[in-house]
Amino acid sequence: MQAAGRLCQLGRGQRLLVMGLPDVTDKMRAAAAAHGASSSSTSNKTSHGNKSSRSSGEFSMLHVLQWTMNNTVKGSQAGVAEWAGQGCHFAATKGAPEAALQAEKLQLDELYGASRAPEP
Repeated sequence: MQAAGRLCQLGRGQRLLVMGLPDVTDKMRAAAAAHGASSSSTSNKTSHGNKSSRSSGEFSMLHVLQWTMNNTVKGSQAGVAEWAGQGCHFAATKGAPEAALQAEKLQLDELYGASRAPEP
């Protein structure tokens, strides 16, 4: 999305086609519906595989940008506690580098948490 914002002629002859995997497109569609998106009043269409977006509900680039921004905010909110902990650790050990060592996290559940259920 950042690279798309750098296109100099976007909106003045340049066009942008955004494609996504079906699962991502479905999430965008659900988010657009949750935000009360009108699927019949959009002019920028997206497609989903070989199937026309008209058959599964159309949405605009505005919806894509809203979904992207919402995910960015959620990701930032999810990281705040970890970043705060790192900042506190840095501040507490700033004058004592020997105290800065932390135990290694070598187990997958420690590294990634148990937030995902096993898939069949």
